[in-house]
Amino acid sequence: MRAEMRSAATSVVVFALQAVIAVLLTRFLVKNLGVVQYSVVPLVNSFIPYLSLIAGSLGTVAGRELTISRRSQGIAEAQRVYTTAVLAGTGLSLIIAIVLSLASEAALSLLRVSTELRGGAKILLLAAGVSASASIVRGPLLAVPFSENRLDLENLVILSEVLIRSAFIALAFTLVSPSVIWVGLGMLAGGLSSLFAAWRVSRHLAPELIIMAGRFDPQRARAFMHLGVWHMVGQIGALLFWSTDLFVLSIMTSASTVGLYGTVAVWPVFLRGLVSACTSFLNPLLVGLYGEGDRQGVFRASLTAVRILGVGIAVPVGIVAGFAPVILREWIGPEVMAAAPVLTALVLPLCVNLAVVPLFGVHVSYGKLAVPGTVTLIAGSINILLSFVWARTWPVGLGVAVATAVALTAKNALFTPWYVARVQGQGAFPYYRALAPGTLVTAAVYIASLQSVRLQPTMGLLGLVAYSVLIAVVGWGVGWFVLTPRGERVAVRSFLESRKL
Repeated sequence: MRAEMRSAATSVVVFALQAVIAVLLTRFLVKNLGVVQYSVVPLVNSFIPYLSLIAGSLGTVAGRELTISRRSQGIAEAQRVYTTAVLAGTGLSLIIAIVLSLASEAALSLLRVSTELRGGAKILLLAAGVSASASIVRGPLLAVPFSENRLDLENLVILSEVLIRSAFIALAFTLVSPSVIWVGLGMLAGGLSSLFAAWRVSRHLAPELIIMAGRFDPQRARAFMHLGVWHMVGQIGALLFWSTDLFVLSIMTSASTVGLYGTVAVWPVFLRGLVSACTSFLNPLLVGLYGEGDRQGVFRASLTAVRILGVGIAVPVGIVAGFAPVILREWIGPEVMAAAPVLTALVLPLCVNLAVVPLFGVHVSYGKLAVPGTVTLIAGSINILLSFVWARTWPVGLGVAVATAVALTAKNALFTPWYVARVQGQGAFPYYRALAPGTLVTAAVYIASLQSVRLQPTMGLLGLVAYSVLIAVVGWGVGWFVLTPRGERVAVRSFLESRKL
């Protein structure tokens, strides 16, 4: 099995394990802490990604630069890239840890955490912040498996964090007592352990890359800064979509609304994780094609990926959106079924917003991050404004979910395909056309799921699984054999066969 397929396969397996653990852990926390006390967990988690985005930006830029330097510029340049990235990440992580410890009270006030929950929330925030700071150092270390296209090892590092965090929380709740403090300490244990695992993986794959202060390159650091800042701007914009909803609700509504919304909000996180797992090999592939000068290969690969991914994600999106009340009843209980419209509003637009994910790899490959980053930041700001305006329009925070759906889908459906085509000197119509099959399949699957619920509103878990399997088989069959052009089906099969999958 070649590197790309090994990476994709392990990404899917690791994601499946993460999804199962997340579902079980969410249920475990809600049942043991109660909805009100649990509301602190997603609320703090909505703040932490603003720290983690630094790790993502630094890791992405380091992965791009290390891949190009190792393929075409020699070991000396690779040494400078690696040392500069790791030392820069270490410095940033120390600064962030210090600032967070000094500003924790202000952050909790900003998040409007109630007085009776503030003690545990402070420890949770500090522990989660230190864990996020550790991930900033981990990012450049994982640039090594990225450059080697060994994302299978990177996935195992990420899985180690999830396993240790979850095991720590479960043991502490069982042996001591349920408390959000143990949730924070579990995050800390998982973050530090994954940092050590990342260091071991980088040493295993590239023992010739040694961190030495004398190899720190200020010029390279400035290049990192240029790309990293614009990548970070785009990530901040993305977080304004994905991680501000609970903050807005904490200001505009009650703790019970935050808890209900936070509970169902894990589903779009699962679907984004699924797409990330399935497309994990694309970024190294696109960067590699770009580094080899194959611009047409970048265009063809990204276009096919959009179409295939759109059809692939359409079925789970349509099923989760259509079966929302049944899923919530069987997963948590009837007490959360009022949030079913929120789940539908959060999930249904993902048929477009996740189908365009491969296009973000084109941004990275070409190093064109300023314009999409700026547009994403503006669109995210519009999302926040709409969220505040609509927060009390509908119950259970539905207005916030609708605001995200409107602003994000407009950006991804209109701007993203156009700009990616412009960067490559191509027409935008092929990308717009590639989005159509997934959208049509999503609509059909959603309608079929809704009708199934109307026919059997009291269906249990077995009924849910049976209907979902039947709808999935038909939906994917139509999407692949009817809506996907024969030429692209042949190209995908040839790609898989060439990788000996």
